[in-house]
Amino acid sequence: MATRKWHYSENQFNNCSKSNFKRMDIISSDHDSNLNSYPDDPAIVDLFNYFHPYRLTYRSAYSFWTSSRALNEGATLLFENLIRELSGTKIEDWDIQIQTIYKRDTPQYKALLNNYRVPFQSGPYNTRINELFALINNIGTDASLAAVKTDIVAFTDEIVAARDMQQGKESNLKTASFELELERERCAKAMYYTLATLMLKYIDNPVQIEAFYDLEEIRKRGGAEDDVEPVDPTWYDIIMISDVTIAGTISIVLKGEAGQPGKILWGDGTQEDIVYDGTEQTYTHTYNDVSVYTITVRTGNHLLSITAQDCKLTSLAGFAPELTKIEEIMMPINQLTSFPDISTFVNIKVFNLYDNYLTEVDSYIIKINTHQTNDGQINVSGLGNELPEGTTAPIIQELISRGWIVTTTQWP
Repeated sequence: MATRKWHYSENQFNNCSKSNFKRMDIISSDHDSNLNSYPDDPAIVDLFNYFHPYRLTYRSAYSFWTSSRALNEGATLLFENLIRELSGTKIEDWDIQIQTIYKRDTPQYKALLNNYRVPFQSGPYNTRINELFALINNIGTDASLAAVKTDIVAFTDEIVAARDMQQGKESNLKTASFELELERERCAKAMYYTLATLMLKYIDNPVQIEAFYDLEEIRKRGGAEDDVEPVDPTWYDIIMISDVTIAGTISIVLKGEAGQPGKILWGDGTQEDIVYDGTEQTYTHTYNDVSVYTITVRTGNHLLSITAQDCKLTSLAGFAPELTKIEEIMMPINQLTSFPDISTFVNIKVFNLYDNYLTEVDSYIIKINTHQTNDGQINVSGLGNELPEGTTAPIIQELISRGWIVTTTQWP
């Protein structure tokens, strides 16, 4: 029989505002104003001073998100209008002009518009843009089509610029959404804290607590479509077990696609929110107590590189195979005895597990070789790592022939 959660063990402010930034703006604003209306009550003034900074931060993040969404919608509308123009009057005009020079059944026409107007009127947007470049290239230096080529080039420049702007605004909106979601959660926790304090203050007359909250809005669930900007729910985990035998500091270096979110859960009740900037970013954490910690890097499939050197890692409880964009995995000087399956990491360029205690070293070399990529590095050397089997020698030589540097404890 399922056990129903106790009402007070759930944060109702978080529950009612999930996927609804506007509702959090409403209930946090109302709560802030209500607390501020008791200037003569020292206990309520203390609560206001506690909550007000959360409210201001959320209001700022909400305003930035609203602006980002409007800019994204404007950029998207501009680009989509150009797409409609391309599939309508533009390709029609160009086709007619080309047919005045080359009839549809001629080889010259087929070389330019082999599938007539269809590639410019359907399919993914980027494919349609690529068709424009192909058409420009195929016209080449044909003097009879110089005028139409000039128009195609000008339009291509315009639509590419619009696409770049639209994608940039979309990336900004994702970042704003991620940051606003973090502030929504923090604001909900702050309201939960004030509720607990108010319950203690009004323990003999709890109905007075209702004056501090917009109960009608809080009792709602979900939200109108224009209120909602969900954060990408597709998260994957890299779970590392660290045996901290001496209290101290460890560092993890991450690189991800610019503007994308992530987080590190340090295993001691703290976490660090991430917005990747396209470069290597170092995150450092200090453990005050000797213990075994589960460190989780939580990210979407936009992680490009992870370095966890000398982090006292004893095992990896998980390394999501969905992280197919990852290019570099560097975890040297740890105590790892194995590594999860790397078959899906088709873009891997650096695999550095120097000075661990790996067994089955051959399997990593073999699986990387199956991707048939060039110019990478594998380092599974170090006294603790197992020696490769002699049968792996031809595979190592094959990797070297494609520009790979392969370092093992001892050449087979």
